Amino acid sequence: YHGFAWAPTEFGTLHCVGDYRAPQPERIHRRDGVGVPLVVVRSDVGPQRPFIQPERRFAATALVRPAWTAAGATVRLEFYNPLRESQLQTACGAVPLAGDATAPIVYAGVNLPQAWLEPFIRPAGGGTDDRLFMLEPYQPGKIPVVFIHGLLSDPLTWADMLNELQVQ
Repeated sequence: YHGFAWAPTEFGTLHCVGDYRAPQPERIHRRDGVGVPLVVVRSDVGPQRPFIQPERRFAATALVRPAWTAAGATVRLEFYNPLRESQLQTACGAVPLAGDATAPIVYAGVNLPQAWLEPFIRPAGGGTDDRLFMLEPYQPGKIPVVFIHGLLSDPLTWADMLNELQVQ
């Protein structure tokens, strides 16, 4: 596991990223290279983390590399964070690492309920999403950004802004 704030035990379901189109976000941040871009659905098996949503989705790139041990040749499955790693060092030099930073945002928005008007009609309804969430575990030295939605907004209101900020 290279470059992740997530623990290895938090890697739950893996979804291969294919070709997709979505109304939000407007731009797709995808990079060609070695490896397979993935959307990882966080498992709750890992450490308890305050402010992290259950089944949080994040980007990863999987790569199968040859490895040599005393027992002989084998392969090793490695995971890279495409938001922090853009190249892979090999014996022949650096090669581009595949990645898709937008796919987790699109994947999260696919199955969202379309009940965005409900909290407006019943403001004291006590929705389950009425709290502060973090996209990644706390990391010292990183500056947090807080998004505050407006009237009649839905969970995808900030999709374009999040998509652009995370690749900076």
